[in-house]
Amino acid sequence: MTSDGGHGARPRARRPPARSGPGLASRAPPGFHRDVDAPKPRVFAVTTDLAMTGSKRVLVDGAVGLSRERFHSGVLLLSDVDEADPLRRELARGGVDVHHVRVRSRLDVRGLVALRRWILEVGRPDVLHTHCARSAGVVRVACASVPRGRRPRVVVHFHGTVSRRALRWKHRVLDRVLRGATSMVLAPTQHSAERGARVHAFRGLPGRVVPNGVDLGRVARAARSVESVRAGWGVPDGTRVVLLLGRWGAAKGHDVLLDAIPRVLAHPEPVRFVLVAPEGGGEYRAALERLIRRTALRRHVVLTGRDTDPGSCYAAADVVTMPSRDEPFGLVAVEAMAAGRTLVAARAGGLPEVCGDDAGVLWVPPGDPDALARALLDALAEPAAARAGRAARARARAAQFALPHYLGDLERVYATVLRRPELAPVGAADGRPAG
Repeated sequence: MTSDGGHGARPRARRPPARSGPGLASRAPPGFHRDVDAPKPRVFAVTTDLAMTGSKRVLVDGAVGLSRERFHSGVLLLSDVDEADPLRRELARGGVDVHHVRVRSRLDVRGLVALRRWILEVGRPDVLHTHCARSAGVVRVACASVPRGRRPRVVVHFHGTVSRRALRWKHRVLDRVLRGATSMVLAPTQHSAERGARVHAFRGLPGRVVPNGVDLGRVARAARSVESVRAGWGVPDGTRVVLLLGRWGAAKGHDVLLDAIPRVLAHPEPVRFVLVAPEGGGEYRAALERLIRRTALRRHVVLTGRDTDPGSCYAAADVVTMPSRDEPFGLVAVEAMAAGRTLVAARAGGLPEVCGDDAGVLWVPPGDPDALARALLDALAEPAAARAGRAARARARAAQFALPHYLGDLERVYATVLRRPELAPVGAADGRPAG
């Protein structure tokens, strides 16, 4: 794919120009101009809540890391979020301007009126960057009633997950109606871009594949010792740890790992399987918890809630696994590689784009517990020297997704939609390897 607004910037080593998604126009908006005296644009990331998911992690990192010399950074939440929420506190520590406007749905008239008032009188945004399907719909509907001269640009960030609600006919129709209110579509992988083109009618809109960024320092900063983390998990000394970190859901493949565990227990050393997952999961989680309680799995599986210190989790693990059936990007994969942990992952969704075939990932077919068990046994039995070489390759791959790369891409997107190229960072092209 070709860049839609690189404007001659020199490519960074190992970072080809950003790509447009399938059918997304590779053109920059017309009328670019340079105005060094113009005020800093007001950019607001928009979402419904701050549940601990990969897309919310990306939102917070982008809002906190955005250049304050060139942009005003804010976040607009469409539901109430307690100030004690971990990601909400992180925004506060980063000096991000946080606003709340309650809008229950795309057809919530009272909420849409309140959002229109906020746009015109309170937030006065130049760019609204949405990070979920509901916020994308709500924002574009509200902007349609804003006078054209005061209407903000709308960047729709499709993180690759499609809800059942989004597949309803009325939402599919609304997606088509709102195409004209979309300034730019972003996706973290080509896989996600293709899905967005199919499901959300993004085909033909200006768009870029902008891989997510990871704060590699956050992964390296283990706030707790390995001993204290393992003690908190109830893992005895001399026990190997296989870690699955991710929200509950069939897409993440928790059930595949549970089916593989009896075979992995053939490893000569004792093994514990630690599942770190945020709240939620519904009947899927309840069914798996019942299975664990009623079988011998209860002696080998540790269930924990969400953990805001992933670096400590990776440091305490021997192997990280992602038995996913679908993975639009896979932040956990990048974090695990950055931590130098052996990664056993299903070749699903956007993971092959992110991890490539040069980072030492042990690949398995999605939904295959036998193959997963064999790969986990191989990882646990790997000699130290081979494991160190694999870790070095993994860290090199993860470095390509360092957070500053993502922030630079994001700022170039804003410069493009605002038609102000002077806002873009100097000396690097858009995008970076996603495959």
